[in-house]
Amino acid sequence: EMQRSLVGSEMCIRDSLREAVARLPRELRAVVVLRYFQGLTLAETAQALDIPPGTVSTRQRKALSLLKLHLTEEV
Repeated sequence: EMQRSLVGSEMCIRDSLREAVARLPRELRAVVVLRYFQGLTLAETAQALDIPPGTVSTRQRKALSLLKLHLTEEV
């Protein structure tokens, strides 16, 4: 019973995260997907998106702030 509850909670968290990521503006979402879901480094992300590393950092910071805001709203 406890295991089923934990699995349900994990699925709920995953769904909430997926929804929050989907709500991000496209350019911020791209950075999050490359960095955290595909595991690219900052430099690799910059190269993949053809933007400077500093821009990746800025977009990542903005995206994480927005995700935190979206996810804490739901709790």
